[in-house]
Amino acid sequence: TSKAYQIAKEIPEILDSIYCYCRCKENYGHKSLLTCFVDDHSAHCGVCQDEAIIAYDMFKQGKDILSIRRFIDKQYSR
Repeated sequence: TSKAYQIAKEIPEILDSIYCYCRCKENYGHKSLLTCFVDDHSAHCGVCQDEAIIAYDMFKQGKDILSIRRFIDKQYSR
């Protein structure tokens, strides 16, 4: 949990460009995955945490924002 919050501090521009598939946009009015980390929502949501960790790992591998977003969309949009 704290790892995901640390990721949000480290790469906010990446998380801000990703849709969160826990449907918090529809249910809580969140703008992006980054918004999940402004309160304790993501502390209780495995989807938010998993997406942040995937994004971080891909970022560290040198992937760009578009590649990260496409990968997460493909993984979670089922």
